[in-house]
Amino acid sequence: MSGGNSGVESLPSKQMVAGSNPVPRSTGFEWFAYALRGKRDGWLYIGMSCNVERRLREHNGGYNRSTRSRIPFELVYVEECDSRQEARERERFLKTGKGREFLRSRVAGS
Repeated sequence: MSGGNSGVESLPSKQMVAGSNPVPRSTGFEWFAYALRGKRDGWLYIGMSCNVERRLREHNGGYNRSTRSRIPFELVYVEECDSRQEARERERFLKTGKGREFLRSRVAGS
């Protein structure tokens, strides 16, 4: 991810070095679990996408009915996953009580 999101918490991406790791089967997409925070009320929205920047624009543009009433959002957490399934599993965890606790501890100062 690039840009001026210096407050975004992100886990390090999995770096592949030729000869030291097996070549991953690529689906052509990188998948991410992410969290947005409502700038007005601090509400956390957790989702998954292969294009986090586009999803943030869609949320802030009011294209998502479930988040429209809480715009604007800021991206506060991104985690790269190996597959869509892994991103979905991580999204499901982040939506649990322990997952939200984990997010709050990670993004408390941002």
